[in-house]
Amino acid sequence: MKRTVTTSLIACCLALSMTVSAEERPFCKGSARVIGACFSVHGRIIVANGIPYRLWVIGTHRVLAPDAVPQKVENLLEMDRVHPMSVSVFGDYEVCPLEKERPGWIRAVCIEGASHLVATDWQGKIIKRQR
Repeated sequence: MKRTVTTSLIACCLALSMTVSAEERPFCKGSARVIGACFSVHGRIIVANGIPYRLWVIGTHRVLAPDAVPQKVENLLEMDRVHPMSVSVFGDYEVCPLEKERPGWIRAVCIEGASHLVATDWQGKIIKRQR
């Protein structure tokens, strides 16, 4: 019994030491998954069913699928806990492609950085601004 408890404690400690918070995660520029040059877009991120995050590039019909969003964007998206999919976050995003461009397909990207963020509710009313 004592050995099982000791083994469990060691496993828990190892698991906790291996977890990486969202702020400590490696940025995507240095990732081996990135297949091309990173680029900047002005867009709107929303939370959606199916693909968790969608980044619409404003002025186009283009939609990108970020694998994750920076913590500051996540915090803004979670501002309305009653209606979790009602917040949009507009901003300038630096994204890096994870797959080739295919017309008519949503392209997988990772987000290197986000700035000039503006969170709005479903009616377009500004909830919060963040540089």
